[in-house]
This record gives sequence, C-alpha cells and structure tokens, in this order.
Amino acid sequence: MDDYMKIATITCGVPTVLMHTYFLLGHCAKDDLCEDLSSLISCPARILHLWDDLGSAKDEKQNGRDGSLLACMMKEKPHWSLEVAKEKVMQMIDKAWEELNKESFRSSTSTFSQEFVRACLNIARMVRVMYNYNEDHNLPMLKEYINLYMC
Repeated sequence: MDDYMKIATITCGVPTVLMHTYFLLGHCAKDDLCEDLSSLISCPARILHLWDDLGSAKDEKQNGRDGSLLACMMKEKPHWSLEVAKEKVMQMIDKAWEELNKESFRSSTSTFSQEFVRACLNIARMVRVMYNYNEDHNLPMLKEYINLYMC
C-alpha cells in the first residue's frame, strides 16, 4: 500500500502543476526543490488521489475490484468491507490535511512564498469540490459557491 501511494502521489499530476505554478510565480530553481517533495506539494497530490479513488469506487460500483487504493487495502486486509476501507481512506485524507496545514504554517516563514503556499492550499481545497458530484454528475457544491459569488 505504501508503494501504491508513493507512485500515486507522483503520477496524479498535482506535483507537475504545482512545480509549474512555482516557476510561473517567478521563483528560481532550488537544488533541493525536486529532490524531496515538500509536504506542500505531496499532500495536495495525496488528497486528490485519495478522493479520486473514493469517487471511482462510487461511480463505477466496482466494489474493490478497480486497482485502486481501496482494492489494495481490501487485498491486504481481506476481513475489511468496502465501507471500512472507505473510512480508512477518509482518515488518510484527514491526516494529509493536518500535514498540509502544519507545513503551510511552517513554510509561511521559510522556504516558500505566501503566494505559492496559498496555491498549494487552494488546489487541495478544490479537490473536494471536484469530487462532490451527485448521481446526475452535477456539482452542487460548485453551483452553490458560484451562486454565493454572483449575489
């Protein structure tokens, strides 16, 4: 499961987007920036991938046979139900948020600019909106946010 999450964190696309954001904000390359993913970059990636796994299982009614983290968890722990695996994924999302919040406060006084820290937090915030769709594939939370801004 750890290997799955390491690969998923890198391949989900969020690190690439955030690295581009870093340079688009006018920052210069740092030797250690690409060596070890900061929690500011890895946590939003984990949050996105975990929500994606939950959304895929819900959408496709795959019941743990989808090659996702849920499937890995249920294979490692055969006595777990799909609901137990989903609960564990939600706990992993909560843990990633805790780590991201701690890192954002720590980074606000050190390595990264406030603009970059906000970009990382905002990408993580948008994940919940993107994966909060209903059975009609509408995004009620997004519609609500848009309506709030339009008034």
